[in-house]
Amino acid sequence: KSTGEIVSLKQIPEESPVKIKYFDIQLRYDSRSGIHNMYREYRDSGAVTQCYRDMRACHRARAHSIQIIKVEVVKAANCKRPQVKQFRDSKIRFPFPNVFIIGIVCHFSMLKSHAPIFFEYFGLNDLYISMKYIFLNKTTFIVMYLFNPFVMYFLHSQYFLNLLQLISLFK
Repeated sequence: KSTGEIVSLKQIPEESPVKIKYFDIQLRYDSRSGIHNMYREYRDSGAVTQCYRDMRACHRARAHSIQIIKVEVVKAANCKRPQVKQFRDSKIRFPFPNVFIIGIVCHFSMLKSHAPIFFEYFGLNDLYISMKYIFLNKTTFIVMYLFNPFVMYFLHSQYFLNLLQLISLFK
């Protein structure tokens, strides 16, 4: 077995790639306590890859310690695991995860990915700026603006001190 050579290599195309299939995988893996045999089921065309990831996540088994013995397609009625059986329901429904709250809250973000440019806000009144940053505390407000080119002018101005007083009133 150790001195064998590959005689031929042939790719077998999938007969029906859009049909849903259930795969069962029989494997053996080495753990710290010994050698274990295991049976796993997947409803996925990448069942072997998913099996390697599950074994690493759940059992801390690395890929070199896993030996896949057999992979075969099984009928949906022959599935044993509840994680795979739950998808056999014909009336299965999934929640829509991207629900957006529409309203005034959407206009004020809690976190900023970049520091705003100050000269845009100099012409506006203090109330608008304090409402814009009502959710931020004073330290976050100061740290956000440390990377702005106008920071030295802004931090020493009376405008900034008035702004901090207004923000503290709304808390």
